[in-house]
Amino acid sequence: TGPCGSRRSSFAPCACRPRLCPSVPSGMAFASRPPRPPPAFATPAGAAGAAPPASRFGYASPDRPAETQPAAAEPPPEAWPASSQAQASSHWAAWPRPHERAAPFGHSSGDWPAEDPLAAAPLPEAQRAPMQPQALPQQQAQRSRWADRPQVYMHACGRLEHVRLDDLSIEGARCAARFAFDFPDGLDLALERPGGERLESDEALRSAVAHADTIYVKLSEGALRDFERRIDELQNMQIGFLCDQLATLRQEQAAQRADLGVLKAALEREVGAREAAVAVARREVAELQAAQQRVQKGSEQLEALEAALGALKEVVREESLLRQQVDEDCHREVQKLQEAVEGGGGSGERAEERLGLELEALRQSLTLETTDREEACRRAERGIEAMRASLAQTGEQQVATAQEAQRQLLETKQAVAVEARDRAAADADLQAALQELQLGLQVEARERASEVLKIVARCEEAQNASEADRRSRQQAVGELAQQLSVAVDSIREEQALRSSEDAELSQMVETLRHCVEEARRRADESELEVNRLTHDLTKRVDEESRAREAEVSRVLRRVTEESEARQEEGSKLGRSLALLQQGQADETERRLHDLHEVVQRIEGFSASLKAEQRERLGAVEELSELLIQHRASSREATSEAREFRGEVDKDRAARAELLQHLQTAIAAEQRERAVADAELASALKDARAVVERETQARERGDLALSRNVAAAREALEEAVRQQEVLEDKLQQSLARCASLESPDARDGPLQAFANRLRHECLEEVRADLDALREGVAKVVEAVQQERRSRSEGDSKLREDCREAIQKEINARLERDSKLRGDLEAEARLRQEAVEVIQLAIEECRTGLETHTHELQVDESPRDVATVELHRDG
Repeated sequence: TGPCGSRRSSFAPCACRPRLCPSVPSGMAFASRPPRPPPAFATPAGAAGAAPPASRFGYASPDRPAETQPAAAEPPPEAWPASSQAQASSHWAAWPRPHERAAPFGHSSGDWPAEDPLAAAPLPEAQRAPMQPQALPQQQAQRSRWADRPQVYMHACGRLEHVRLDDLSIEGARCAARFAFDFPDGLDLALERPGGERLESDEALRSAVAHADTIYVKLSEGALRDFERRIDELQNMQIGFLCDQLATLRQEQAAQRADLGVLKAALEREVGAREAAVAVARREVAELQAAQQRVQKGSEQLEALEAALGALKEVVREESLLRQQVDEDCHREVQKLQEAVEGGGGSGERAEERLGLELEALRQSLTLETTDREEACRRAERGIEAMRASLAQTGEQQVATAQEAQRQLLETKQAVAVEARDRAAADADLQAALQELQLGLQVEARERASEVLKIVARCEEAQNASEADRRSRQQAVGELAQQLSVAVDSIREEQALRSSEDAELSQMVETLRHCVEEARRRADESELEVNRLTHDLTKRVDEESRAREAEVSRVLRRVTEESEARQEEGSKLGRSLALLQQGQADETERRLHDLHEVVQRIEGFSASLKAEQRERLGAVEELSELLIQHRASSREATSEAREFRGEVDKDRAARAELLQHLQTAIAAEQRERAVADAELASALKDARAVVERETQARERGDLALSRNVAAAREALEEAVRQQEVLEDKLQQSLARCASLESPDARDGPLQAFANRLRHECLEEVRADLDALREGVAKVVEAVQQERRSRSEGDSKLREDCREAIQKEINARLERDSKLRGDLEAEARLRQEAVEVIQLAIEECRTGLETHTHELQVDESPRDVATVELHRDG
């Protein structure tokens, strides 16, 4: 089986031409005519239903199918086996009849025979397969009619062909020679016998056929031009094929680059989303910490109130003890007086009156003291009731705050869980996309490898074709050298007669030899150029594949690192949230237990705190109004943050659209012009620099955020210190209150202490609100700075992309202009060489025609040896 796919043997060689099939020997003679019936052991190259084979110069003609077969080794049809005859008949019937197709090479229907041995009885479809033995007589009759046609051997351009003539005439022999040797239609052919006698009449042709002489076909002046044109066509076809392959490679490379750009944009979006999620999580954690601090501060205030209530309880207990002691003293005095009265028995009325007066004064003093004590108790009960109510309300507020904090914590946990699921899904999608991209790259690498192997194989075929062409040219040059040697011999024989013209003829011969050597040298140079182009193409494809593999591995490594970092951050955030939740739950339980104990402790003092409850209701209303204002401001800040996030998303979408538009423009530009490796490396360096700048800017933002958090932490510590100072002051005031004895003296400091405590609480709340407003203002300022920095980075990225694209366009225009100039120079040099060769051939032909017309060339042994050599070849 030959490289073209057709089966061949010694009687049926490869159906392709020697220029395209390197397996055919260079000495094999070829023909371009409908295939003859092959022997039994050779499958015909153009079986029924198959497309006609390619012609000698790489293209096929529907009415001139090409075939290769040896001229001298073919046996006569009568000697074939019966099965081979049946296959030959079915194969011949598959080809179009001469009267069914147009005359080849533009001949008229009168020049081309209209008869066909198989045209009278077209075979049905069942008989086109290998025929049965009962159909052999008809086939043998048709074959006998085909064998009755005269046959002759024709020699032209170093080839010897066995040709059957439909018409024994000069014009019919010329048409058969054109058809057999694949000559152009307008080419004038001269037919000669071995002795040099020209065949100009039909009688001379019949005589030559009767004597079985070989007919020599001489070419006209346009033959070499036609050969050169066909060689140029073959080279142009090879160059066009290489250009198509390079264009396909450029398109695929542009598609891969676009995929890498999309992947890079997706990674950038993912990094931006991750940073936004981290920022949101940090803000939520900061809010939770602030809520926890507020709860802690409220618990500390509650503990301070509890300590104050304990001090009040001690004062009341001491007062009750004092009352009991006074009552006991009064009872002792009364008993003493009664004893004195009973012992005095005989005292006067004055003593009784005096005693009565003293008793009345004592009774009045006791009554006044009792009323005062009752009033003090009532006041204490009212204060206790007001304090109990305020403590209950404070406890309810603390419980509501704790529930709100717990609800926010649950919502944060749910949001974090949803975000974790979304991130896991995004990671899975990204991993799947990366796997698909990796599989696509692997498949594309395999396809590229197969395409490269195909290109290398085709380049090898082109090299083999060029080698065959070079051999054919060498053969033509050898033939021309033989003709020149014959001409030189004839010139030397008549040198005695025409010695004056020897110098001119030798100069022309030398010029012709130089031209032939120049043509040979150009053929070698073209072959070297093809080899160099093949090597460069293979090297570029290998470098491109290695660069793409490195890029894919780098991208996969970055994605892996990013996913690991995200998983670590997610795990850390989950652990921190779990710890916060556990601490919050423990703190809430402890606070509820403490609140329950405090409520149980202050049930006895609820009456004395009713007045203070009315006063603190106003303070609570003010606090609720401030809290509502704070919530409104928080909602406004949240809405502004959401609007900012929407603007950032819109800006990101606009940047993505602009980047997609730029990628489309770059891809269109890359499809038109070649991509240079140096520009690609510079573009990648610029992209890395942009990513590094973006990373630095984000690190600066993180540092600024950490500084703001540290400042907020310091402010909170300062507030805690102030609160401790206030607690110390409260303890001192309570100590001063405990030192008072009389009810009137105790009533005033308690009222002042309650007022001062209310004012201090209001001032503390106002300070907290001011600190919160300052923190929100700092956050807004940081967000504005981040927006300005991102807008500046985007504008700089646009300018860098625009400059890189302009440089790429200029470099490609310069490279295209340079390549165009080189091609034009090469075309001019080739045209000049062709003109020089044509002039040399014209001069040689003119010299031969003017100086050899008087020679009588007889058939010499050397000519016979040459003919025998061609026959053997």
